[in-house]
Order: sequence, then structure tokens, then C-alpha cells
Amino acid sequence: MKAQKIDTIIDKFDSPIILSIDYDLESLRIRYSANENDEYIILFNNPIGFKCLDERDMMDYWKHKVLTDNWIIEILEGGWLDMERSNSFISDKILNVREFLIEGNDECLTVLSEKKPVIERT
Repeated sequence: MKAQKIDTIIDKFDSPIILSIDYDLESLRIRYSANENDEYIILFNNPIGFKCLDERDMMDYWKHKVLTDNWIIEILEGGWLDMERSNSFISDKILNVREFLIEGNDECLTVLSEKKPVIERT
């Protein structure tokens, strides 16, 4: 697996938690707590797809240092997008699809999108 950290406004991750996920066909809005006193909105406009799994169901991901040392990551190869590409994933033929991973202490969210997320402190 190949991945890279995404630089964000979040500078400290003590106990990150995905608090909620709201999807309305045009945007995916994630309420995210990076530590006890900071809450953020992570927004993907026009996401192509997403899935939420418990971290225990993503054991292949945790073999890679860039994934275990960071919390918001772009997966460059070897992730969910590559699996979909092997199953005739049409969106990838017409769009520049990228894969992002938002990690929490329990749940993790993988998002397929053309653009990286917009992150704002609430």
C-alpha cells in the first residue's frame, strides 16, 4: 500500500473520533473530534463513494507506518479504490478519482472523491 499524509488545520490528534456522517447526494459532511476540546467538519463535495468500517476490519491497512502515524491520509495505491478498479469501476474512467482515509479510534471512513476535503474548526 502506498499513501501520504494530508496537511490539515488539525495539529493535534489525541483521541480522534468520527462523531457523525451526513450524506445528501451532493456532499459528505463528517463531524470529527481530534481531541477532547476540538471539533471539526470534514467536507467532501460531490463524493463518488464512501464506506465506514470499524478499525479492526481494516487490518491490512495498519501494516503501513504512514497509516499508523497519521489520521487523515490519501491512499495512493493498494486500497479500496484499487479493488473497485478491478471490478470495472466506470467512474474512474471518466473522473480523476482519489481515495482518502479518515481515521478514528474505532470507526474509519474511506472516501472516493475527485478533491481532497475541506476542513473547518467548529
